[in-house]
Amino acid sequence: IALAANLPPIVTLTPAEDVLVEGSETAILTVVAGTGYAPTGTAATGTITDNDTATIGYAAATSNIGEGGGSNSLDLVLTLNATGTGTAELARAVTVGLTSTGGSATVATDYVLPTPLTFAAGSVSGAQQQAVVAITNDRSVEGTEVANLGLSIGTDGTDGQVTIAPAAATHAATITAND
Repeated sequence: IALAANLPPIVTLTPAEDVLVEGSETAILTVVAGTGYAPTGTAATGTITDNDTATIGYAAATSNIGEGGGSNSLDLVLTLNATGTGTAELARAVTVGLTSTGGSATVATDYVLPTPLTFAAGSVSGAQQQAVVAITNDRSVEGTEVANLGLSIGTDGTDGQVTIAPAAATHAATITAND
C-alpha cells in the first residue's frame, strides 16, 4: 500500500461471497512498523456479517398415532436461504431438540421426547432428520389426547443464522387411546 505523506492509510477489505451458513466472522488487520513510518495503533478489527440463513421446521403440522403403535416418526426439514450462487450448506453442525408445548397428553406419561438431533456440517437445503417420539401404551381409560410439540436450537456456532421456521415451528400429534 502506498501512503501519501501525513494521511491516514485506508484499507478496504472486501469479503468473498459464499453460500455457507456460518455466522459472523472477525477480520483482524495488523499494522507493523516499516522504514520511515511507525503506526500509532497496531491492529484494526472488523466483523463480517453472514448474509446466508437457514431455517429448521417440522415437515408436517399434524400427525395421528394409536396408543399401542409404539412410536411416531416426525420429519424435521432444513431449509437454507443463500444469497450467493451455488449450493448452500451449513458450515457447522446444528443441534435441534423437540420440546413439549402443552396439549392434553403429558410428556413422560403419554409420550417420551427423543434426544436432540444434529444436522451435520455440510448439510444442504432439504436435508431431513427423523425424530422418533415414543408413545406410552398405558392402561388408563382415556380419550384421544394431543401432544403439542415445539423445536429448540442448541448452541450452534452460527450466531443466530439458523432459526426455527415460523410456519413450521409446531406439531400437534394426536394420540388415540386403545383402552
